[in-house]
Amino acid sequence: MDEDARKYGAQTERPPVLVVGGSRGIGRASAVALHGAGHPVVAWSRSVREGASDPAMRGIARAAVDVREPDAVAAEFTRSADAGQRPEVLVYSAATVGRGTVGTIGARTWRDTLEVNAVGAHTVLDQYLRAFGRHPSRVIGLTSEAALFPAAGRSAYAASKAALGTFLEAYREEARGFGTLVTVLYLGKVNTTLSRRSTADNMRALQPPDVAQVLVCLLELAPHVEVRSLEVTSVRSKYG
Repeated sequence: MDEDARKYGAQTERPPVLVVGGSRGIGRASAVALHGAGHPVVAWSRSVREGASDPAMRGIARAAVDVREPDAVAAEFTRSADAGQRPEVLVYSAATVGRGTVGTIGARTWRDTLEVNAVGAHTVLDQYLRAFGRHPSRVIGLTSEAALFPAAGRSAYAASKAALGTFLEAYREEARGFGTLVTVLYLGKVNTTLSRRSTADNMRALQPPDVAQVLVCLLELAPHVEVRSLEVTSVRSKYG
């Protein structure tokens, strides 16, 4: 954990937030916006070098955690628990895109896409419960319209995002008695480093700060208000 992590446990009226996949794109924008709104934020990524020189990330705690490695997730949560630093809100933004049609996409790519986009969410929540002995107060999962409208050549991505949404819907039922609120965001086209669309198409798509603004608004809701699912898109995009 870097030096900014020392600020993470500070007392605040805003609940502490963990952004998983928080160094680039939507995750970075979300971490920055939530921190700007007064939330103590920690951002996980595969390497703390990601975002290390980004001035917008100043004051945001960062940790190198690969969600494909349960032991690494467990170790970081154990460290946080020992330090009395429990994130009350989890934002799952980790994602990768496995492209290719059946017959061309390899099994390794399929597995990696599923492990990052879906299995990793289970790992994070499972290890959170083991480390802290309780569920988070709110979970927000960022999935995709691809889960609802799959396209050729993106079967691994579509399947993984559908799995993430379905998992979180089931988790909501498991954690409901503990007061945990679960929101699944189905995002339309977003201008991120994962996109291969033209510059013009990306300019018409959602921008990462647009999604971050939605997250800030969700955390402004009263603690008894649960937005279970939400489809978010840009009306300027081709299919918006």
